[in-house]
Amino acid sequence: MVDSINTWIYSCRFFTSIFQYVCTIYFWSFFRILFPISSEIGWIYYISFYLLGIVFATLPSIFKHKNNPNYSSLGASGAVSAIVFAYIVIYPLRELGLILIPGLFLPGFIFGILYLFAEHYLSKKQYSNIAHDAHISGSIFGIIFINAYDYNNLMLFFQKIIYYFQNF
Repeated sequence: MVDSINTWIYSCRFFTSIFQYVCTIYFWSFFRILFPISSEIGWIYYISFYLLGIVFATLPSIFKHKNNPNYSSLGASGAVSAIVFAYIVIYPLRELGLILIPGLFLPGFIFGILYLFAEHYLSKKQYSNIAHDAHISGSIFGIIFINAYDYNNLMLFFQKIIYYFQNF
């Protein structure tokens, strides 16, 4: 009985996480990334990408905490991380920043590296119920998806990075 209730709760969390960003500031800042990626891959692929990002970002957290009844985390931030990292692969030199640190913008590939280090550190510390491991797995999924969509993205990514360091 308890297992079926837990399964139902996880199913509800999984479904409702899709809609978390609809009315938040994150959603509006997310538009800066949404339109370039959707115009690059098309809306059908974009919606598929987002939904698959939710699945692949959420599964590691569900398996990691399946025996922890006190664990709860809600949100589609893993899918957002997937989209941000797809954006970084396509546009590695465009600047990204955090809302919490206004005025600090870094090239996307540097931002991505720092983001992954921060998420890894925070996932080990476990200060809160933020699913940092979902952010990491979403990021990895974003890189894999955008390169599976068009394998030339990886080659162009490295060419842009080399250009950046040659003209630094």
